[in-house]
Amino acid sequence: MKNIAFRLFVCLILACISLPLVHAVTPEEAASKEGQYVTVTGVVSGANKSKSGAIYLNFGGDFPNHIFSVFIHRANAEAFPEFEVMKGKTYAVTGTIQMRDGRANMEIKSPEQAVLVADAGTEKPVAGTEKPAVK
Repeated sequence: MKNIAFRLFVCLILACISLPLVHAVTPEEAASKEGQYVTVTGVVSGANKSKSGAIYLNFGGDFPNHIFSVFIHRANAEAFPEFEVMKGKTYAVTGTIQMRDGRANMEIKSPEQAVLVADAGTEKPVAGTEKPAVK
């Protein structure tokens, strides 16, 4: 019995070690995290859909003066039917940072990667929010 318990303990430790660490950063810090899997937390300053059907969420200013953006491919856009309501609210988005046109961005594919943290101007979290998904 002790042998089974020890093996389970070792498996648990190995599973925890293999999980990627998710670092939390601000939109301003995102550019320094290129290629890393992180959570960026900030206020969505713009939420737009392109002619092709892709969704863009901008942080730190409106396009083209934003600091960081989130891209949602048109194939995944239907999972975000009310993306416009994200504007003005604080979200934690989780994914891999890429650089495009000199700005940090991240592609997300599911709503679990964009978690509502709080309405802008308030300090209290929104009830029922969950932690960002871990890759």
